[in-house]
Amino acid sequence: MNRCAVTCIMAAMCCLSSARAGDPERWKTPKPDKPDLSVAYIERTPKYPGTTQKYRVIDWGPDGPKGDGLPVTFTSTKQQHWPNPGQTVTFTAHVKNKGAQPTPRYDWHWLIDGKDVTDGWSAPLGVQAERVYKQTWKWKPGRHYIAFEVDRGRLIDEITHKNDFVVDATDALSFGFFVEQDVYNWFNDHMSGFDSYSWEDWAQFQVQEMNREFRDEIHPATPAGIEIRARLDKVTILPNGFKDPGGTHAPVDNVKSGYDGVWGFTGGLMTLNKDGKNFYEANPQWLVGCEWPLHHELGHQFGQPDYYLLPVSKDNNKAVPGLAYPTPDWFQHQMMFSGNYYHDEMIGHNKGTWDSGYRFWGQAAAAAFNVTKDMRRGFFGTFLVDIPTTNTFTFVDEGMKPLPGAKISVYPAVSRDYGNGWFPAKARFTGTTDRNGTWTLNRSPYDVVLNWTSNGSVEFTAATPAGARLAGFLNISDFNLEYWRGHAKNGEYVVMMKPAP
Repeated sequence: MNRCAVTCIMAAMCCLSSARAGDPERWKTPKPDKPDLSVAYIERTPKYPGTTQKYRVIDWGPDGPKGDGLPVTFTSTKQQHWPNPGQTVTFTAHVKNKGAQPTPRYDWHWLIDGKDVTDGWSAPLGVQAERVYKQTWKWKPGRHYIAFEVDRGRLIDEITHKNDFVVDATDALSFGFFVEQDVYNWFNDHMSGFDSYSWEDWAQFQVQEMNREFRDEIHPATPAGIEIRARLDKVTILPNGFKDPGGTHAPVDNVKSGYDGVWGFTGGLMTLNKDGKNFYEANPQWLVGCEWPLHHELGHQFGQPDYYLLPVSKDNNKAVPGLAYPTPDWFQHQMMFSGNYYHDEMIGHNKGTWDSGYRFWGQAAAAAFNVTKDMRRGFFGTFLVDIPTTNTFTFVDEGMKPLPGAKISVYPAVSRDYGNGWFPAKARFTGTTDRNGTWTLNRSPYDVVLNWTSNGSVEFTAATPAGARLAGFLNISDFNLEYWRGHAKNGEYVVMMKPAP
């Protein structure tokens, strides 16, 4: 089986699974009285720590920014983050029987880049029993594929064959997931995304769907989509009563632990709401389909900030009182902005069709992922500092006609909180457009860039020779994208100006 065949099988499996996500009540399907071999995950050793950094500490007083400023200094540059070329690594496949009956004897296969390297036969596996298989490999840089498969001919009468294999990119960023025992046990009796009854399968489904999202994120600035890939490296079962530390809900961080992202699934998920339902019973679309809030949080683990901090309310606009900057609708549909609402509305409840034309992360996040694609994770929003040295703006009215001779004022947002940004009453920069409606700012519009985006919006006002007062907006993603398109020295932007209140 070649690389193309592996990719096609994964894509077909994801499409079938997502199509059935439109029937969120199927999680109630009784567990069949059959065995079910499941390749739960492939672990790689040795593990190495992720990236650490030191932010600029900023506190400018009551009216200025405070928080983690950019650029950062990476403090782990001398540490080993990946295996060295030629170094021996060990892949360990974890296989479980998640069915209701013991399995018969079964075949198993290791594949690298679609080619068989090791295979054999195993004795029957008992209910809920686990067996591990190891494969060594001399590390090669770049993208290769490690796969483990059982019951290749799909001859065993199992609950499902969708969990009979796992294919991981060797250069994928790794997740370490932690699940409390009660949550884990609940999944043993309820169907999830692969039509199986297994928490590991549900977790593997989420990671594989993230990879599909990455693959499909085609934009002018990301013609190959998001180039990183994710893999599930380890599942650890936590005892009941685990004291949830908050944050990632996991007992380790995503740097020292050797993972690129960690997340815990703890007992609160089993807490009953006022209708007597736990988290997944109340949200079955996330049980049998993609759990969008989880993908949003895992986006943070891979370095993405919250773009929903960019809007500025009308009450926080001191430059043009009564005028809000909510960001455009298309921008609000991005994963790191909407979290889950837009995706549930479009496809989570089967209200639309998910195909390769659907975009989850948006062009800004997609390009940001690619800028840092070769780095182990542990950082957050560091790429926001990528802003052209000078910036040229062409101001147009709602009919796309330029505004010559307009007096321009620029108001970068200010924030001292995680959010709650405001536009100040006093302009930071001023200028006058030329006959083409163009004006150049010979620097970045930001005095400081915060890694959480809350000061990332910029308001422009224009006073035209005819006496009209207009306003328009950009945000830091516009500047980042221009930089990443190859315009690091000078960025060019068109700003639509509308009548101000």
